[in-house]
Amino acid sequence: LCVECAYTSALLFCFNPASVFFSAAYSESLFCMMTFSGYFFAERNNRFLAVTCWVTASYTRSNGSLVVAWLILQTIARCLQPFQTLDGILSDLLSLFYQSFFILVPIIYHDWNGYYIHCVKAQEGFQPQWCNDAHPMFGLNHYLAFLDADDFMIYVKTYSLYKNVQSRYWNVGFLNYYEWKQIPNFLLAFPVLFLGATGALTWIWQSWKLFRKNEKVSNGETGKWWHMVLQPTRWALFALRVSKAPIEEAIKTLWEREQPTVILVGPTLLAYYAVLAAACLVGATIAHVQISTRFIFSSCPAIYWFMSYICISDSKDESISIMKKLLLCRSAMVCYCAGFILAGVTMHVNWLPWT
Repeated sequence: LCVECAYTSALLFCFNPASVFFSAAYSESLFCMMTFSGYFFAERNNRFLAVTCWVTASYTRSNGSLVVAWLILQTIARCLQPFQTLDGILSDLLSLFYQSFFILVPIIYHDWNGYYIHCVKAQEGFQPQWCNDAHPMFGLNHYLAFLDADDFMIYVKTYSLYKNVQSRYWNVGFLNYYEWKQIPNFLLAFPVLFLGATGALTWIWQSWKLFRKNEKVSNGETGKWWHMVLQPTRWALFALRVSKAPIEEAIKTLWEREQPTVILVGPTLLAYYAVLAAACLVGATIAHVQISTRFIFSSCPAIYWFMSYICISDSKDESISIMKKLLLCRSAMVCYCAGFILAGVTMHVNWLPWT
């Protein structure tokens, strides 16, 4: 469809700002390979291989849970298709359940295994204080039974070891990182958060323009208050339906033969840009903001597509906004990637703080 789009996206992946973490002994490279491979197989309707890759990614890093959001949006989009039957909807919902379950199992297992090691298996008097703070599963007064090596029942409370360590020792939590001393880290993460947010907004703008072009409303309805209230809902349903439309239909609708780069922010990529927006939101409000660079570049293929869209779009492309013309030009993209690669290689290997 657009060879230059694919080539530029691949080139940006090879030289992305988080490259030092993809080259060092970090889990980002394995996590990224498994996550992107899962998307690859999912687009080719090979659910078994897709889920296998995503389970591996989730076992590598907890960020793998973001894939569940992608699956939910894809399932809703399929259910909204006009040709969908009740049996098809039930099948899609069942598929969503078991895929999400298997993807989340490694995270749940990590918490349960941590509780078992530190609170059950450890000798009495050596258990950490948080063992007494763990809450029973779903707030109910019952426990999950597990069989240990000595064949007796161990009752394990459902407790997030990961969340406890993150919040207690790393100060991870909603807006916990908003302190004056963290301004340098926010500046470090600003480029990727700005790119991700701009990419999501660009996708929304393209989808909105397509919706308005295809909307059929009589002149008497346009000024009605209820029309203005319902219009965003109409657009959301339209965006979900179009996101699972056949690719040939999407290409014809978007005039991609005249503007091939539009496919990089096209309507079929709804779920990918939604994951990108969610990752930016998590990075900006909950996680340590400086990890946003490697967090987003290892889990969101949409960031590469949007950067490619910026790099290869020209001034004749009407879809380029004034903001992108002023702030996101090709030279700025090259400087951003090269600068972060050089700084990362210099600082990270010398034990200096870097993302």
